[in-house]
Amino acid sequence: MSLSLIRTEIQTILLGVTGVGTKVHDYVRWAKTIEDYLSLFRSDGLIKGWEITRDSTAEIKFTLNSNLRTHTMVIRGRYSLDDSTATEKTFQDVIEAIAAAFKANPTLNGKAFNSDPLQIDSVALAMFGSVLCHVCELRLLVEEEVQR
Repeated sequence: MSLSLIRTEIQTILLGVTGVGTKVHDYVRWAKTIEDYLSLFRSDGLIKGWEITRDSTAEIKFTLNSNLRTHTMVIRGRYSLDDSTATEKTFQDVIEAIAAAFKANPTLNGKAFNSDPLQIDSVALAMFGSVLCHVCELRLLVEEEVQR
């Protein structure tokens, strides 16, 4: 178990969720121009992208020879808004599908000791460059056992 394996497995699980798309980045992306930045999240002509990062890690004694690290992993999503196709409902359904995928796989395919249910910290609208998007911030607490 390691942060790197956990982060990669979160990415893999997200990529397997219907509606997420193919633009799932396992780190926070940056670019020099807004056009280049938007291209990192554009798929099929739409903004449909995700970023995964670690917000914090707490560590406690667990057994005689190991500690338990709890990583607060943050997943940020963006999805182009189109009222005529009810993308609000689509985006909310994608978020629910993501939550269900993690609920069904608390050990992240053996890459983690355990994880808590996914928390949906915020769902809102925001401009992403010149594109109005649905945005969300999801939080997943992931436990990793490490040897002392």
